[in-house]
Amino acid sequence: MSTTSPTIDAPAVESISRSEFAGREHLGTAGPVTVLVNNPVIESWREQFRGWRGRYWTYRPDESGALGLYPLNVARRSRTTR
Repeated sequence: MSTTSPTIDAPAVESISRSEFAGREHLGTAGPVTVLVNNPVIESWREQFRGWRGRYWTYRPDESGALGLYPLNVARRSRTTR
């Protein structure tokens, strides 16, 4: 019989391309966390979403279909060699 406790997986963070982020930002449905200054949700996300890089947020539907505020990862820029 095992005495270890089950591992609790952190919720997944949505990851999108830079171009998709630009479109969402234009529509006002995503942005940098700097616009959420002093919002307690930022610290909560840092604890709850271990894979979040801590830079962006987005609105997306929750289980009931209402829009909620969620952490977001945006693809890093690819480096090109010359």
